[in-house]
Amino acid sequence: MKKNTKPDLFKILKYALAGIAVLNLLLLFVWESDLLPFSGKGGTGSEQTVEYITTSSDSDVEPVFIDGFSFSSDELTYDGGDLDLLDGVTFGSLTRDELRRRVFARISAGSAIDRKVVTYSIDTEMGQITASRPLILDNYSGPVLSLPEPLPTVPLSDPAGIVGELLSDGQLTCDDGFGMDISSALTCTYTLDVTNAKHISYRFALTNMFNDSAYVYAEGEVAPDIPYIELVTDSVLLPTGADFGDPYSYIAQAVDTNGDSIERRVHVSGSVNTAVPGTYLLTYTADSAAGAPAPAVTLTVRVTDS
Repeated sequence: MKKNTKPDLFKILKYALAGIAVLNLLLLFVWESDLLPFSGKGGTGSEQTVEYITTSSDSDVEPVFIDGFSFSSDELTYDGGDLDLLDGVTFGSLTRDELRRRVFARISAGSAIDRKVVTYSIDTEMGQITASRPLILDNYSGPVLSLPEPLPTVPLSDPAGIVGELLSDGQLTCDDGFGMDISSALTCTYTLDVTNAKHISYRFALTNMFNDSAYVYAEGEVAPDIPYIELVTDSVLLPTGADFGDPYSYIAQAVDTNGDSIERRVHVSGSVNTAVPGTYLLTYTADSAAGAPAPAVTLTVRVTDS
């Protein structure tokens, strides 16, 4: 008599299906919880690309490191001679030549005249990076500027020529504060006296590499080698409603290069309204008989409330 094997086959099939179901549940749990490395959730059959950024000694491209400024000493000291603001400065892996091409250094005022601040800046792909450190100036009290007395006389046609005259006579002192001559940095502005064509007021300025300046104000004379106009005054103060009068009455003299009067050739531009308080400017101009212009002079008229 044969044994019935069907129940045994059913049991095996039943257990096998249960095992497959448990395995599927386990795989689904692992997939959803990211326990599998570099697994993607883009759906069945999607591909995942993983990129690695590596640095190796065999690479042809050197890695770029963005780093800040560093200094070999906390402060830079200077006592004369050549000044190298990049002394002891490093930035990342830049060479000395690259530093000089790319780094901008600026000196600004500090806590005292002999205490400055050097600010360094460089433009990088990450933006501008800056840093600063003190600059100590030993035995320094600022630039020195001195002029001879009296000042040399220069032509009225070239008042700014005073600088060349001063440099040529060797009596000018332009010291940067450390004994170095910086006369090339000397500048001069001037104001002609409208009431005296032979008088001039100068303002001399000297600025050194540390942005410190010395100023000297001086009076001088010019030689009228061109026509000129003189006024009796350079300013008038009037109450509201007062009579200003004839603007030509304020001319003291107008003289040609040969000494002849050119007062009739003077032209006045501008106007004055004494009914309205304010400041009014009248400009006087003239040409010589040969057509050479005289320097323009200005009369300032101030009208105030009565």
